[in-house]
Amino acid sequence: MPDTRATCQITMSTITAWLLALALLLVPGVMGAHGETDSSSKAGGLDVQEMQELLKRVEQLESANQVLEDEVRHLKASEGEQWLSEQRAQQIRTVVTDVLADAGTRASLQSDAMTAGWNDGFFLASPDGRFLLKIDGMTQFRFVLNHTRYVNPNPFNNNGGLDRWRWGFENTRTRLTFRGHVFGPDLQYLVRGEFSRGVTGQVTPDISNGDRGGFRLLDAWARYNLTEDWSLRIGQFKLPFSREELVSSAYQQVIERSLVNEAFNLGRSQGLELYYRGSDFSWALSYTDGGSVNLPFTIAGTGAKQFGGFTRFDFANSPWSDPTSDFSFTSRLEWKPAGDWQSFKAMTSPMGQPFAMMFGLAGHYQKDESGAKLEGQSFPTPDETFTTDFWAVTADASFQFGGANLFFSGYYVWMDIDSLVQNTDSASGWGATAQGGLYFTPKLEGFARFEYGDYNIHGFDFPGNPAGFAPDGDLLAMTLGANYYLDGQDVKLSGDISLTFNEMTEYFSSDIAGFRPDQSSDAQPQIVIRTQFQLLF
Repeated sequence: MPDTRATCQITMSTITAWLLALALLLVPGVMGAHGETDSSSKAGGLDVQEMQELLKRVEQLESANQVLEDEVRHLKASEGEQWLSEQRAQQIRTVVTDVLADAGTRASLQSDAMTAGWNDGFFLASPDGRFLLKIDGMTQFRFVLNHTRYVNPNPFNNNGGLDRWRWGFENTRTRLTFRGHVFGPDLQYLVRGEFSRGVTGQVTPDISNGDRGGFRLLDAWARYNLTEDWSLRIGQFKLPFSREELVSSAYQQVIERSLVNEAFNLGRSQGLELYYRGSDFSWALSYTDGGSVNLPFTIAGTGAKQFGGFTRFDFANSPWSDPTSDFSFTSRLEWKPAGDWQSFKAMTSPMGQPFAMMFGLAGHYQKDESGAKLEGQSFPTPDETFTTDFWAVTADASFQFGGANLFFSGYYVWMDIDSLVQNTDSASGWGATAQGGLYFTPKLEGFARFEYGDYNIHGFDFPGNPAGFAPDGDLLAMTLGANYYLDGQDVKLSGDISLTFNEMTEYFSSDIAGFRPDQSSDAQPQIVIRTQFQLLF
């Protein structure tokens, strides 16, 4: 960049030269023959007095030029070129800001510049805040090893056939979630789906039903905020029952939820939910198609699991015409005397988190559709009809200590069966879990869980008890493990080992948890070793 001082000098000298030249051209004769000035004569339209004034102005400009030159020399001596550099930097910043603003507008393909980026998930938003779309995903990749002393002699049996040791890898959960709001923050939505892990033992998977990599819908709902505390939700969602089930699988402490929860949680259904959340209390009430529990009644030779009278029926994604329930209500109440609600988003409590405490109580009542029958049942008669009333309750307590946590839960279910098999009038089950964790470092956490469950069919007196049918079953299991948080819950490595101390019956076995049914009272403890890598994005 040229020197300002030199520029000023060149400019003023040039002006002086041009003015003198102009004066000479305009005055062909400045003095008369006698060397006197003719004050009345004109010289090229300019009299002598005007020319003198012009020369006087030239002298003033030269004087001003000298003053400016002195000031520039003084400024340069005291601050060097710094003042000029700051000026250039400001100009550059202005240009860059203008270019980026223009580029952002062009990239959005609209004049109002829609925003996009990352904030705990990718998002797109309108500049006025009325529309928001957030996209996030999860993948859980596992290695599972199972050992049992008892094996079924049928090699095609889902229990693993003759193989006492069984291990392998799987993509346990691969999910995508779309959520946000439309027409303002009060109308919210969520759509979540996953690529199915498949059905154990199925030789030819049915991709249309979401088996082995097929995509299936999990949640799809819309919620409208009636007030700051009250909201109404409609669609498909988890029933407000078990806290362990309501916490996302991405924020569990143990690699998989407890076997007791797997047996007694109600799963997803379709319907309406009224919800309230204040500073210390929350309450939910849902009216849906119904819930299901994994408490099977095993029919000889088929392995079919019956809930009341229905084969283990998934009420999610079901059309209106499928046999469901005459009515079904679920309600959950939570009291939080300490901490904030966000603390209970996860089953764990990282270091630095403030102390929090919460108690939960939930209940469920459901009446099966009248006149239903045992589909696929071959005895006593294919067309036997029945009615089932189903009650369930659960209670839980959660304590977050900021680096440690404790969780306790209990369940009880009762099914009143009008007619199922001869002299069978009801079935019931109950279970309890105790779980805790401790952070050894901000990234390393150890955990332990103990659980017990019991299930009984009452009044069972079927002649010639069919092979493979167990009127009751107990569960006693323990799990020990650790989590290493590479980047919080977003990137996590986990490993644990689980042991059972009695027979693993159909009622509590869970393939996703790594357990196979023993179906023998002589069975020794099962051992399950699991490792998992979790990535949230």
